[in-house]
Amino acid sequence: MQLLSFASRIREAYEQSLGSPPALARLAGHACPLRADRGLGQEQEDRLLEAAVRAYRRERCAERAALVLELVAPALTLRLADLRPVPPAITDDDLAQQMLVELLWAAATMPLPDGAGFVERRLVLRAGDRVSRWLEREARRRAQSTELVEQC
Repeated sequence: MQLLSFASRIREAYEQSLGSPPALARLAGHACPLRADRGLGQEQEDRLLEAAVRAYRRERCAERAALVLELVAPALTLRLADLRPVPPAITDDDLAQQMLVELLWAAATMPLPDGAGFVERRLVLRAGDRVSRWLEREARRRAQSTELVEQC
């Protein structure tokens, strides 16, 4: 899967979510253009992402997940570029899907104190670490199964 396709699918889900509850749509409508233009400083970006993560924690719905993913899409895409699939068991699409799942898991569960710094970095690192461990486990399983086949 191409990274552009990955980013465009995140954007598409985000745009579909704009018809969601009015307050969330207003936040999303203001947040993402500002962030894309880099009109926000690091601290403001952290507060924005922190608010989106807290909203997602209050109600885990597709609209809030799409907002969180849209806000971290550039960093998530870069992290995904560093990972390699383990064919035939894990394809590029599997890898992208797992990255999204792990990022939303991190958003739902990681400690997030008020005023936390580097929220995007923390989310992406946590998700990337979990995906990396998943790939390593799959590579070990594949090596073990290859050894068993060779012994027969």
